[in-house]
Amino acid sequence: MHSASVLITTILTILILNTGICHAADQSDVNNVRSFVMQGETHRAISLARTLLADTSLSNNQRYELLLLLAESEEKLTTARNYDGAELSIRAYQDLHKEYPQRFEAVKMHWKVAWLSWNQRKYDQADSALQAILQEYPHAPEAKKAALLHARYLIQRSKFQNARGVLFRYFGLGTDVSDLEEAEGFVWLAIIDDADGNSKQAFRNMADAYNHHPGVIEKDPFLYAAYIRLLSQYETRQVQSAHIVRFLKKYAAKPEALDVRLLQADILAEQGDIRGADTIYGILASRYRESAVGKRAYIRHLMQQNRDLTDTEKLKELLDKLSRIVANNQLSEIEIEATLYQARTLVRLGANDPAYLSRATASYAIAASSESPSRFVDAARSEGKELLGRHIQSTLEQKQWLQAVVLWKRYPQIRPEKSQKLAFGIAQAYIRLLDFVHAEEMLERLYTEAANSVWSQRIMLEKARLWADRNDPDGVIKIMQWLAKHEKTLYRQDFLLIAASIQNSQEDASAASQTLANINAGDLTPELRKTYWLTKARINLNLKRWHTAAEAWKQLADASEGDNRWQYLLEQADALIQSKGYIEAETALLQLPESEQKAAWHYAMALCALNTGRWSKAREHLIPLSTSDSDPDYQLRARLLLAQEQADQAKRKYQ
Repeated sequence: MHSASVLITTILTILILNTGICHAADQSDVNNVRSFVMQGETHRAISLARTLLADTSLSNNQRYELLLLLAESEEKLTTARNYDGAELSIRAYQDLHKEYPQRFEAVKMHWKVAWLSWNQRKYDQADSALQAILQEYPHAPEAKKAALLHARYLIQRSKFQNARGVLFRYFGLGTDVSDLEEAEGFVWLAIIDDADGNSKQAFRNMADAYNHHPGVIEKDPFLYAAYIRLLSQYETRQVQSAHIVRFLKKYAAKPEALDVRLLQADILAEQGDIRGADTIYGILASRYRESAVGKRAYIRHLMQQNRDLTDTEKLKELLDKLSRIVANNQLSEIEIEATLYQARTLVRLGANDPAYLSRATASYAIAASSESPSRFVDAARSEGKELLGRHIQSTLEQKQWLQAVVLWKRYPQIRPEKSQKLAFGIAQAYIRLLDFVHAEEMLERLYTEAANSVWSQRIMLEKARLWADRNDPDGVIKIMQWLAKHEKTLYRQDFLLIAASIQNSQEDASAASQTLANINAGDLTPELRKTYWLTKARINLNLKRWHTAAEAWKQLADASEGDNRWQYLLEQADALIQSKGYIEAETALLQLPESEQKAAWHYAMALCALNTGRWSKAREHLIPLSTSDSDPDYQLRARLLLAQEQADQAKRKYQ
């Protein structure tokens, strides 16, 4: 009955207006409009309100109320239509303010324009209205809401620091998250922190806000989806799954639901529900193939289907598909994810062909170079560092110094900087390449990082070796100063050996001999003992202490094997020849096998024979050396000795 009465009243009102009968509108007509609004009959409310507004006899209060009801009805209608046609509602609020600027203030009108434009995705138009509020009405109740939406606008445009400034200016953002307005500010600050790469702080802020005011997050699908994404990093899958179900019940038709469904598929894949994950990936990939979510779903679906693939040809086909995705999605998150999967596929191919591993390293470096924080960038850096580290270590072990340095410098994005031992190996490679500047820079950094550990002493030892290789004038002083501060170092003997070597190379063999006297060979490791005997031999050669030098060469030969042993025996023999110990020298020389009896050996044997009166024996060694096809270094020496002996024979003949 009530509806029939309202209908009759409406018809009579229209008839009166259309027939030109003019009288002051009855308040009941306005009440009918309000009644339609309250009953949810928005279309009828709008129609009746527009009809009544044509009546010029309306009182000011009636006209104001009808304009307000019309604007609110238009807003309800556009909200129900997902803000399609929001212009009508915006115009209604603007008309209301134009006619009644004192009753419906500009700040309220600007807020309605901003909110409706925002939801219509006309963000620039919305922000113009927001800035009008913030500049002209900074203390109005709407200012905080405007600041929040303006911050969101800035976040959309990646102006994170500007957005942070707006939030702090209007919200203070102390520690009282229990306050509703503070909580709203905190959740948007969390969005900024997440975008800046500080996801841990973002999660703390959001979780704190959610614990006090869950509605602040749950009422906004964008915020709720962001919270669920953070949960995937810092909460259990059970907690995240519960929120995903809750989200999809409320916002299944919202655009943000696509990202949440993709997260749901990722969780299912992690939990081993491959069929469930593939179903969601497949639906998203087919229905939304041109969207970012659809493309990501397609890639993950592709990788799921080929997760156990080992056939080389099929892996190459997978690689081709990923390469096309990379080529068609440059400078996007899709490219980063596809490049990561490309690198992983190349690693799988590298199991049979190591050549693919170099390409895998390059792909990891490309994916890791993105400045946008994401789990794919993190994975590329982690996996890339491991692969590059293994590659560099392999080249160092093979003594491919230049290749190791090139790899280290080529891929800074995935360089395993925190691996001190690997960086130490690169520093050694620089030394081998005589690039002392870079070597010293690396060693200095490593020494600082190692603090006062035993490892720092090992690094300092390498620095001392660098000073020796570079023949630093103050190398000995720096070593002795360091030893004075580190008396209990495990490497004291090593440092003293290096100091003695530097002194000897600087033609101060006497000082070198005194330094060496502080070392007991019996206390050294076998390898270090070799260095000791080598250093001692060289020092005593410079001091012309031939017998001492010869003894050092003998000790070194006894401790060595292969080519080194034969070379040290030759050095021993040379020192003995210098001391005129020809018989001892010949004894040392005869220890060399026939395969090692080359020009130097023959010449030394000739000297021993010649100086012990065995000329015929000497000739057996000298004649082969004097021929044109012999070693040039000994050819002339042999000819001179033969000529001298012939001259001596002639001289003896005529005496």
